Amino acid sequence: MKTSEAHSLAAAPKRARVLVADDHDMVTEMIAMLLGSTPDLIAVICSTLDAAIELDERHGPFDVVILDYNMPGMNGITGLERMKARQPSRPVAIITGTPTPQLIAQVTAAGAAGVIPKTISMKKLVDVIRDLRAGGNFLPEQVETGPPDAEQVFTPREAEILKLLGEGKANHLIAAIFEVEEDAIKAAIGTICAKLGVANRVQAVRAARDRGLV
Repeated sequence: MKTSEAHSLAAAPKRARVLVADDHDMVTEMIAMLLGSTPDLIAVICSTLDAAIELDERHGPFDVVILDYNMPGMNGITGLERMKARQPSRPVAIITGTPTPQLIAQVTAAGAAGVIPKTISMKKLVDVIRDLRAGGNFLPEQVETGPPDAEQVFTPREAEILKLLGEGKANHLIAAIFEVEEDAIKAAIGTICAKLGVANRVQAVRAARDRGLV
């Protein structure tokens, strides 16, 4: 944990402490900034299950824990069970880019207090974390209403970029189509990957197809 994070925790004892572990830096940094802007929540972030357990040992206990389902060390529900065993009554939620009914059933049976899709709005995420801290549970709406449309997940440009990725077009060709720098396309692909909870463009296309988004 960074010194600044440790100082923030010590300086704000009344704020609920949220441990967030996800191997996508964009996801953890966004959540840390979001919770840091609230008066009652603060986040400590890391990128692996082992790092999360070490933080919990050295700087815990935390009030709420959020674990990425696919990050290093998780091994399916094994990581969830390891974290739950440390403090069984504490809410531990899973965050994922692919909240399928099968995954939701599996992790809730293993004791997860919630399943958070990476497409969740920032305002909703804050509300969910507060509910988890208060003893509530959370499941994504698509479990009941069906999977979201691409328009609900991506901006129009992101959806078009994802379609072009599915066609096998290289970054520089996509940049030429949109008449932007290639770095802008790389940044957009990074956002798409973060929303889907994957690490690269190949996985993004596969995940989007599996979810019926392309």
